[in-house]
Amino acid sequence: MTDKKPRVGPDSFVAHQLLGTGSFGEVFLVERKQDKKLLAMKVLSKKKIRQQNLKKYAITERNVMCSMGEHPFIVQLRYAFQTREHLFLISDYCPGGDLSQYLEIEGCFSEDKARLYT
Repeated sequence: MTDKKPRVGPDSFVAHQLLGTGSFGEVFLVERKQDKKLLAMKVLSKKKIRQQNLKKYAITERNVMCSMGEHPFIVQLRYAFQTREHLFLISDYCPGGDLSQYLEIEGCFSEDKARLYT
C-alpha cells in the first residue's frame, strides 16, 4: 500500500485578503483549511503570461523557489499547482511585508542592514 498525500488545489485554501498585485498576477493571504495555517498564494494568469511572453519567468520563479533551502529570510514554496486558467504558488506568509517595501520606504539601506539581509 502506498502512502499518498492528499491532493492540494485552490479549494484547499480560504482567501482572506489581497496582499499585492504584479504585472501578471496577484498575491492573497490564504488559510489552509486542513490546519488553519496562514500562507501566501500567488495566482498567475496563464493568459497574461502568454500575452506578455513571460512563460520562462514564471517557470524560473517556481524552479528557484523549489530549489531554495531553509533560510530565515527566504520564504519556502509549499505548493505549486495549476488550473486551466491559472498557476498557483503557495509559500510561507511573512506578515512584516517584503524587502522591496522596506527598500522603497528607506530609499537605501545602511551597510549593516544590507549585511543583515544578505
